[in-house]
Amino acid sequence: SQVYSNVSVFCQTAGLALWLDASDATTLFQASNGTTPATANNDVVGYWGDKSGNGKNLIQPTTDNKPLLKLAIKNGLNVVRFDGTNDVLNSTLALPNAVSAFVVYANKASGNRVVFSTDAAANSPLQRPNGASETRVWPHQSPAFMTIAAEYVASAILWLRRNYTTDVYSAGLNTTSVADTVARNNPGGNIQLGAANATPIDVFGGDLCEVIVSNEVLS
Repeated sequence: SQVYSNVSVFCQTAGLALWLDASDATTLFQASNGTTPATANNDVVGYWGDKSGNGKNLIQPTTDNKPLLKLAIKNGLNVVRFDGTNDVLNSTLALPNAVSAFVVYANKASGNRVVFSTDAAANSPLQRPNGASETRVWPHQSPAFMTIAAEYVASAILWLRRNYTTDVYSAGLNTTSVADTVARNNPGGNIQLGAANATPIDVFGGDLCEVIVSNEVLS
């Protein structure tokens, strides 16, 4: 069967908190209440259903801020495309203190572009910074970012956070690890895709394929 990434990663664990899969047509709807399936190319996506069983669906009620469904883009599979201007999806899932997050995406815009964040945190777990062909991770409460991959096209990133250490894997390899000076606390707010902060900034321009979040740190 076709997959977005050849990286082996969790999908069935006791700590599974969120699972978004753009290749599953049964999870994408145009309306934020989960009605009117998104099936055609360029249909808006106002509801991305959570496959974890926890009901932490991501929604966007404002039509102009909804990303688009794009058909057969990555390995023949569909993606959800963010316009880099105002497209954002929000959940009711707070980012756990101990977390493993797997994100498959392709950035298509220059400048600061936040892929995965919370709606209250300025420091975003995944961000492609201005003027650099690399993905960076900001461990919450750490004074420094982590450079984890030099890639313009597509990324499959596994991000692990525990009390004093953050590890990042790209293409299945542990590319970097950093220790905080203080234990990480929850940065506040709920998981948000496509921008940082409650008033969205650094809006993502590109394709999101799959997002898996666990409230356990994988070993």
